[in-house]
Amino acid sequence: MREEQNNAPFGSDQNEEKVVAASFASRREQRNYLRLQNLTEISEYAQRHTSLLSLCRFVARKVGEILSLDALLISLYHEQAATVEYIYALVDSKERKLTRPMNLHKLATVRVRQMILSGRPQRENNWRVEDEHEYTVVSLGNTPPRVRTLCDIPVMVDGRVLGGLHAQSYHPNAWDEDEYEYLEVVCGLLCGPMLYSRFEHENQLAVNRREAVETINELLVGELPLEQIILRIAKTLGDLSKATCTIYLSVEGAGQPSLRLAALYNRDPVVQLIQSDYIINHLDEITDRLRAHLLTPLLLEHLNLNQQPGSLSAEEGACAIMPLRVRGQSFGLIELTTFRAENTIQLGDLATMNAAASRLALLIEIERLNAVQTRQRG
Repeated sequence: MREEQNNAPFGSDQNEEKVVAASFASRREQRNYLRLQNLTEISEYAQRHTSLLSLCRFVARKVGEILSLDALLISLYHEQAATVEYIYALVDSKERKLTRPMNLHKLATVRVRQMILSGRPQRENNWRVEDEHEYTVVSLGNTPPRVRTLCDIPVMVDGRVLGGLHAQSYHPNAWDEDEYEYLEVVCGLLCGPMLYSRFEHENQLAVNRREAVETINELLVGELPLEQIILRIAKTLGDLSKATCTIYLSVEGAGQPSLRLAALYNRDPVVQLIQSDYIINHLDEITDRLRAHLLTPLLLEHLNLNQQPGSLSAEEGACAIMPLRVRGQSFGLIELTTFRAENTIQLGDLATMNAAASRLALLIEIERLNAVQTRQRG
């Protein structure tokens, strides 16, 4: 009798443990079933819809049903331009206004840069406010720095990063391994739409560049004066590259190599098209840079740009210089300058510049030879 009484509590404890274990197992199976159903709905939606933005909205809503999170961002990585563009942001259950693309070397968050360069997820389970200088939260307006759990997962195809999914929570250790695995599967479902979006973007850039070259060719075979042709070429190149385009022509008969500001097309902060007879013949930083590359192309990125002709200034940007050169003789140069860190000058832009420069240089030489023949006849 005494043995039965002593064994009863022990058997009861074992039964309780089994009940608790079964309860945990049942809840985990239920969560796994909900995640599987959730992922199936995302996959079916991705197959029916081609709009990446609408898919991002749907993904954010479905992820919010599974995870307890306070912010979710989805980004595209433009490999050629080395820029990251946040295409969707949901913060505190509200869509936020998206910022313009950010240069990879000037990202607001170190983790995103590490994610892109390494192709591996980046996690912070207990982010501290004092770490803000090292792990800055993506800028979301007036959102206070109270995020405690951060996760950046890349969307990849064949080892190439197409974009990322960025989740944030105001609580430490907000998600377990199963939930991190769920986020990685969601990123896998975004691969196809993001890859299609990248192809579409690159195809549009190729179309824009081809149209720019065709426009320049039409200008060069037209009957417009040379000054008007130079102005329109500057505008075409500036619009294509979203940059300030400046065209300088060499000054003949000067005592030292000098340049004349023939055209300036500025897109930011206001659009303006300037034609000037301003002669640059003094030894300053800008002239030295231009003179040094009257014969060779140059591309400089992440520059600190000082005052430019036409009262243009900026702290950082990129600069590309293409000489107007025919048969070893230089007639000037074309300069593209971006005054925002998130804008870059791509290789396709350089190819378009080269096509424009070679054709414009040939036209200038023809005009010069015609002028010489006219003088000789006179």
